[in-house]
Amino acid sequence: MRIGFFVWEYPPRLVGGLGTYAEYITREFVELGHDVTVFTLNPGNLKTREIVKGVEVHRPLIADASNVFPFIVTEDLRRWGTNIRFFNDIFIYNILSATKFINQLIRKDGINYDVVCVHDWLSCIAGMTIKNETKIPVVFHVHSTEWGRS
Repeated sequence: MRIGFFVWEYPPRLVGGLGTYAEYITREFVELGHDVTVFTLNPGNLKTREIVKGVEVHRPLIADASNVFPFIVTEDLRRWGTNIRFFNDIFIYNILSATKFINQLIRKDGINYDVVCVHDWLSCIAGMTIKNETKIPVVFHVHSTEWGRS
């Protein structure tokens, strides 16, 4: 099975348990004979594409468009203050990842994926974009539902 895997944290960039989960489950998929392509956030100092223990990892470089968001988002989001940069990074990661996945890997390179897995709300924009543009099944994996975490 060929799996597209979208998760905002992946080694070596770990913030919490999600990145650890992603690292181990993708390696297990590879050991079971599946092809796994991960799209994850790039803090700016990592390779944009590499193979890590059999897992193909894409980390698009992020552009800062945070000065635009106050004009196009709700008042609640504008109150994030300097944290709007975090929203920027997540939003741009989702758009760049979905665009590369759809336009390069699927349309240009002709790679056929069996399923796409998106993890938590931090990758759901990519998943919704892929679902809108392709016929690939998309699985949305919620990792945390407690207040303040989802």
